[in-house]
Amino acid sequence: MSVENFKISIDRAKNVSEFATLLKDTKVEFTFFGARKVSKENFNKKCSVNRLASKAFLLIRPFLKDWNFSLETRHHISFITKKINKFYEKTDRKRKKRNIITKIFYLIRNIFSWLFQTRKRWDILSLDIDPAIYYTANQYRESFPLNQLPRRLDKRFKNINLYLKPTIIIRA
Repeated sequence: MSVENFKISIDRAKNVSEFATLLKDTKVEFTFFGARKVSKENFNKKCSVNRLASKAFLLIRPFLKDWNFSLETRHHISFITKKINKFYEKTDRKRKKRNIITKIFYLIRNIFSWLFQTRKRWDILSLDIDPAIYYTANQYRESFPLNQLPRRLDKRFKNINLYLKPTIIIRA
């Protein structure tokens, strides 16, 4: 069995389904030098979480232009956003428990991260626009045929009316 390079495999992913498949069974770690690294069994070369977030952003962004995607794509996007969010949360918790030298290395790395704003862009994508809970009018009718389309719009995104799924509306 040949061992593939995880970084190169991530860069070569052409669509969200390939990318989601690569993210399955991955582990994240916080290194001594303050890096957030993701690894996968049978792959060499770890990949940074920021690199994963940037690639995910590139793959997901086209779907957000008209919000028109299949249920399978919706599932993959939801899986990717949850996985990367989990990576950031885990490494944030681990960072707090590290020694002062690691924290200093982390702050130095963070300066570059602030310049490129990968984390900020990712947070905006994953928190404000979650494809797991927002639907266009047509997607809503297809996914929830027994429920009527709500009269009130829950969010506007680039002049596309988005609706929350029924279980969230009931709780709100």
